[in-house]
Amino acid sequence: MKKIFAAIITAFLMSAGLVATASSPASAAPCTYPDTCFETSTSATGLTSKAPKKAKLFVKVSSFGNGRPDGRLTFTFVRANGNSMTFSRAYPSDNKKYNFKGLRKGKYTVVVNFVPADGSQYLGSGDTTKVKVKGAKRRG
Repeated sequence: MKKIFAAIITAFLMSAGLVATASSPASAAPCTYPDTCFETSTSATGLTSKAPKKAKLFVKVSSFGNGRPDGRLTFTFVRANGNSMTFSRAYPSDNKKYNFKGLRKGKYTVVVNFVPADGSQYLGSGDTTKVKVKGAKRRG
């Protein structure tokens, strides 16, 4: 009688979702159907940096509705001569302004790509902007 009573209580708690069973957790498959994926749009703006050899960018990744996509941003700084540098930062961060050090003086075309996290329901997107990096000031 005790076993039947315990089984009834356990079945009731399991149906209410208060007791977990030993099974693998459900995971959302990313973009199995076209309607399950959400497009994102990335907008990047080059900001003026007062410090030499630094660049500052403002990046916003938006999606349909009030969703907040998460993943990584890849920044590729390309100079006119073809040389490039690549940086990667987490998104979303506390601040949507991203700073980059160690750049040479000159004009850069910055390619910003949003790469969604694994298992995310958001699609990647990108944008291009231009930024100017100041050189070190000479004293004398």
